[in-house]
Amino acid sequence: MKKEVSYLYVLKYPKEIRPEIEERKDKENKELNFEPILKLEDQKKKLYDTLNEKDKFKIKDIQTKIKASEKVQFASLHQGILKSYKNCYFFSPYSIHDIYGLKIKELSKDGKNIPIEIGKKYKKLGSTMLGEKIYKEIQKYDYCKRNELTLKVRIGILYRLYDLLELGGTFYTSILTICNIDEIEYIYLLSLLFDTIIMIDKYNIQCYQYLGEERITKRDFKEKMYKPFHIHPKPHIHSLLNYVENLSEYQFDMYKLLINGKYKKYEEKSLEYILGSYMEVSVDNPSIKVVENNFLRDYQIQFNTPMMVDLILSKKKDTVKELKNILNIIKIKYVGYRYLQIGMSYGAFSKIILENSNSNSFLHILDKDQKLIWDNQGIQYLHDNGFKNFECIYEDSFVYMPQILKDFHPLSFSLIFIEKPFTFDIMMNFMVYIQLLLSRFGFLVFDKMININMFKVYEYIDKNYKHFERIPNKHGIVMYRKIDEHPQSEYEFV
Repeated sequence: MKKEVSYLYVLKYPKEIRPEIEERKDKENKELNFEPILKLEDQKKKLYDTLNEKDKFKIKDIQTKIKASEKVQFASLHQGILKSYKNCYFFSPYSIHDIYGLKIKELSKDGKNIPIEIGKKYKKLGSTMLGEKIYKEIQKYDYCKRNELTLKVRIGILYRLYDLLELGGTFYTSILTICNIDEIEYIYLLSLLFDTIIMIDKYNIQCYQYLGEERITKRDFKEKMYKPFHIHPKPHIHSLLNYVENLSEYQFDMYKLLINGKYKKYEEKSLEYILGSYMEVSVDNPSIKVVENNFLRDYQIQFNTPMMVDLILSKKKDTVKELKNILNIIKIKYVGYRYLQIGMSYGAFSKIILENSNSNSFLHILDKDQKLIWDNQGIQYLHDNGFKNFECIYEDSFVYMPQILKDFHPLSFSLIFIEKPFTFDIMMNFMVYIQLLLSRFGFLVFDKMININMFKVYEYIDKNYKHFERIPNKHGIVMYRKIDEHPQSEYEFV
């Protein structure tokens, strides 16, 4: 079975769980197995050591060129990361012995050192690099040893946040690798200090909504965090380790492509990995709103839209196939018809609907986020490809459905396509209006979503909407046909 590899990992420590922080007696937690990760890192190092200096330089040069290429420049989330650092102040520790960060008297911004103002708190702080002086102290060691030597310095920077970071503020940091329990404890410590953390490519960590002393007081932090500590429970620990292990394995396989001179394959897989895994997070992850609101808005990511559309359609082949089948049925049955699409993103499924429709059909798209989050990339893509018979209604779909009913009654829709997941209560609200807006024998189609809320929605429709018939298919796409009007409906549709 192919392992799932994702570029992003979202961790939220549940508010209903009260964490305990204790002194850790053993250096390692024997319940957690780091051997697969360590083995991959060791194999990677051995591969690198077999190269001569000329080949090492060539590989670094290839990596630099690929990152700078137009494709990856458009695609790489690192472009967004760099943008997010705007208006961010960075810590620059002077020594690995400054464990409380008290010797840090300046913050760095845009390459300039700025004295810390007494009493001032900042909206964005970061510590992604440990500075030139510390690097000289640790450069002769491997990454695991560097983590060990710098752990207390990094803890000290977190201690300084109590005085320097605003409540609700953002913090950017990074780790060199994950090879023992200390880094796992560090990640969970971050999850207690912030509402949400997003790990990017395993090493970069973006922390949102600083909680201050809500979970850990400044006094407790100073007393407990400078000794080996143990946070428990650790919600989602196994999924976190799976993320790290699968990503380490992927990175090792990619490194082998470089070593063997397969540069074009390396570039193709890099692009597919970054865009593909991002798409899966943004579409299917239960933490979709966290990623959209914090990640897209903060980073202002601009992807190459046509490339994203192609990728989405290639990864969603099952949905595309079933949607085309339904569109062909509608095309045969009706001379003219109208569609309603809820959610749009890059416009991939809007394209499928429009290019499989007659010239006198019309697509209405309901998506407030198209402007707020996606910067109209989907709409622009449709215009660039010559499509005209559509409109986007920039309203919150949850609030605007009654107005849709008012505007279009007594007309109805032959197809309602839902591209994005919603919570159970919102979908139940939608269904009240969908059953009235959908024409008799019209279709309701959901994009394939791995989301527990949507599974509950499907189960509820199956049991309670007897006038909706589930359409069986081998691809697992959830589709319904409205076989009759609602028994209590006073509306008559044509």
